[in-house]
Amino acid sequence: MAAGSTVIPQSLVITELRRWKGKIKEKDLENLAAAKALGIKHLVSLDRHYDDFPEHVSPRQFVASIGLKPSETEY
Repeated sequence: MAAGSTVIPQSLVITELRRWKGKIKEKDLENLAAAKALGIKHLVSLDRHYDDFPEHVSPRQFVASIGLKPSETEY
């Protein structure tokens, strides 16, 4: 498991899983449901499937929101 990762029991997010099923791709459903169930303010991702959800921010937006200056990078 990656540093900073947390396993969240499905029982904590089952209501959100049911609420959002079919409204987002299946592979993204658990991440969105966990963010909503736990009241996580930012779902940081480059994945555009989350664009319609207010929790979604790009890495650049997140860095700016915590007062840092984003810089250009190449991958």
